[in-house]
Amino acid sequence: MRCLVTVEITLTVSLTLTFVLALRREIPPQKQNHAIRVMEDAKQHYMQLLNTNDELERQLKEKPKAHSKHQSFHGRDKKAHSLSLVSRAIVGSVGALKKLGFTPEELRDGRVFDMIQTGFRDIKQCNKNDYVCDAESPYRTPDGSCNNLENPTWGKRFQPQRRILPATYENGFDSPLTRSRYTNRTLPNPRTISNSVHRQEGDAPIMSNRLSLNVFQTGQYLNHDFISTPLETDDEGKLDCCKERNRKECFPVLIPKGDPHFPDGTCFNFIRSAGSTANCRPGIKEQQNQVTSYIDLSQVYGSSMQQEERLRHLMMDADGKMLPSPRKNTCQITNTQEHCFLAGDARVHENPSLASYHVLFAHLHNNLATNLEKVHANWTKERIFQEAKKINVAMYQHVVYNEFLPSFMSERALKRYNLKSNKLGYSTYDSALDATTANELGIAFRFGHSLIPSDQVLVVPNKPVEVFSLVPNFDNPHLLFLHNKSAAEYLLKWLFLFSGPEMDREIVPEVRDRLFETPNGQSLDLVVLNIQRGRDHGLQPYGEYRKWCGLSPLTERFDSLVDHDEKSIKRLRMVYNDPRDIDLFPGLVSEKQESGSSIGKTLNCIIGSQFQRFKQGDRYWYENPPPAGFTPDQLNEIRKSTLAMIMCMSFDINQIQRDAFKLPDETNNPMIKCDDIPKLDLTKWNFSFEPVKSLGVPVFDELSKILRSFGAF
Repeated sequence: MRCLVTVEITLTVSLTLTFVLALRREIPPQKQNHAIRVMEDAKQHYMQLLNTNDELERQLKEKPKAHSKHQSFHGRDKKAHSLSLVSRAIVGSVGALKKLGFTPEELRDGRVFDMIQTGFRDIKQCNKNDYVCDAESPYRTPDGSCNNLENPTWGKRFQPQRRILPATYENGFDSPLTRSRYTNRTLPNPRTISNSVHRQEGDAPIMSNRLSLNVFQTGQYLNHDFISTPLETDDEGKLDCCKERNRKECFPVLIPKGDPHFPDGTCFNFIRSAGSTANCRPGIKEQQNQVTSYIDLSQVYGSSMQQEERLRHLMMDADGKMLPSPRKNTCQITNTQEHCFLAGDARVHENPSLASYHVLFAHLHNNLATNLEKVHANWTKERIFQEAKKINVAMYQHVVYNEFLPSFMSERALKRYNLKSNKLGYSTYDSALDATTANELGIAFRFGHSLIPSDQVLVVPNKPVEVFSLVPNFDNPHLLFLHNKSAAEYLLKWLFLFSGPEMDREIVPEVRDRLFETPNGQSLDLVVLNIQRGRDHGLQPYGEYRKWCGLSPLTERFDSLVDHDEKSIKRLRMVYNDPRDIDLFPGLVSEKQESGSSIGKTLNCIIGSQFQRFKQGDRYWYENPPPAGFTPDQLNEIRKSTLAMIMCMSFDINQIQRDAFKLPDETNNPMIKCDDIPKLDLTKWNFSFEPVKSLGVPVFDELSKILRSFGAF
């Protein structure tokens, strides 16, 4: 394969007459020529980027390393790759214009950018799509398009991530911040921050006495539903930025000499995130989201029609116990009797308990489809699939908002952002609210890294628990094949019945020192990746988000950290010269817990504001009326949903605690029999248009509209 991207492009020798006339009207003659040259150079740069693919393919043959595992989890498909290349060329034009003397005022004016955008219209990736949306469709599109009828690309895959606050790049448009905005001193090394602020101080983490491990695992699984940021390399690239530090795609982290785990120093490979431009308009670098923003179980069904078509026929393997196998291996396996997994999200193998969640919701889909077919024998296979998917997503949304978020967020935040599910009636959809995932949430939701346990545990009936270290099970599905491929159930029981680390600033060494560790000892630091990713994305420091949330601003004095305890302030002071420089991740996870919450005030604010958008900005939110939502009777059935119910529906178990996100307790959260958990009554989905189709298409269409208006479909 000569090229990883199929591009249909016609480079014009001269601009169109319209473009030239626009230049002459708006821009002085000398800068006319500058703008034309920048546009042509940017297009030539794009072609040069395409021609580097032979070199990338050579890199594919290199032996995998710790960083290549990380790269594979953030891989991208061909469209993401081509959009990234276009973005690099167009964003680069901003720097070229600055060098040619264009003032900030001229760039802010926008007319120069309009002209460069016009010059890129003959490139396939810059063609504007005219969406034809079906306002009456009861089913969401796989790629998230047409959810919002006025703005069909809101929440769609491959769109730029939304920002809460403007980007802060060192050069103003795309280079990561390396110096303080306040003192101009070099920002502290991320590994130094990790060692000083996030090192586990005892032999074992402090364990929660209230929450189960489901909080950790639901958080990771949910995160993979609404954000996936591809890297500036192809999906299997082995780019080593420690060897090629000056490449535009690179932002490596040097490990200081004398490091407690890496005493010889060396370097953490770090590849920058792929960019995306809205309609190929020049501007600052924005990061791509290659999955849909909506809470729609894209981890199960994929984020494209092609993915969904493939997955719907391969939801589980032949014996119904395991996820199916992909066309080629995408994980680390050594046993020929085992295989990697095909799922809607490429990160399915990150750890075994995550894979068990994929199995859980795939099981639930199959359970729903099987029972819908029994109740509605006249339904087509398409109808059964779509209705099973719609119910699966609705149950999942209800669990997220009714159980997961209340388990760790404050009552104040739940009320302020209207995150509680209704007891009766419908929600109100707000078409003016953009549900696109915020760039900052990609860092904020990593608070769950504090909850990661050191081990993976199987709770097998009538046997001692089986404990496995997390480290050799990164990117390795081996555990799920144990016990005749029943281990997903036993991993899930562990998540239900056991507690995990308390939410604090400390991170277990298995991911802070030994992430994706290879046999020769190479590994990464998850905290370093979090801090460096925030700088790569041009995110503002922690203190700016406090102000956005209405909290007291930080000053140059460390006593302005009023929501941090003395020990955390001491640790932060060891590495930061000015508290206003504190990066977003360490600032958030080192906050004191808000009253009645497991997280701090700023985290409650960032998470709450985005989840309000996920709810009120989703036309297909489960509490909305038909045709996008459900009838009142159907909605009442969905509102029975709990994670405990889903576990009982998906596996042959006898009992489980009522609230799956809290530890079992004889008084407040007792174990109950699955037979005593309310069941979903699928006869409430008993209406079918099939008998009236014989009346003819016009009658059928009119009757459909009438019945939909009454919520019958």
